[in-house]
Amino acid sequence: MWFGISGSWRYEFQELTRDVETAVESILGIDCGIITGGALGVDYIATDAIVDFLGENILGRLRLYLPIPLKKYLEYLEKRVLEGKVTKRRVDALSEQLRGIQETCPDCIRDNWGFEEVNKKSYYSRIDKIVGDIDGLYAFQVNDSEGVQYSVNLAREQEKSVFLKSYRI
Repeated sequence: MWFGISGSWRYEFQELTRDVETAVESILGIDCGIITGGALGVDYIATDAIVDFLGENILGRLRLYLPIPLKKYLEYLEKRVLEGKVTKRRVDALSEQLRGIQETCPDCIRDNWGFEEVNKKSYYSRIDKIVGDIDGLYAFQVNDSEGVQYSVNLAREQEKSVFLKSYRI
């Protein structure tokens, strides 16, 4: 079985981190796999927890669905730093994480969906693919995040189990 982990990318705080790590441990503890989107925030936290839990034995337990090819995705993130939309510290940590997974387990990264830039179409297409490939969804929504709500609605439409935790900050 595969579970998706979806969540807000803008935020990282102690309660959210603890909740995501607990979900990851629960999923991996029953020998299931996790699919997430390779983004900042919840995706980063989940991926970090998976690597901490499994070490380099992530093949068959982790899939990262990026909206565009990894190289272009990392360039996009650097551009967002220059625009002042995200911090360099967060992007550097995510870049290091994704490059490390690419080196140790390239089959964990899925990034060839036919898109070349991050935009609403590539972002939501990635969500469609994640939800289509999972048996259940853990969603961590901060302040009514639109993308998380889309994931939740889509999973419910497809009659998949959904665990939703909401936060207000």
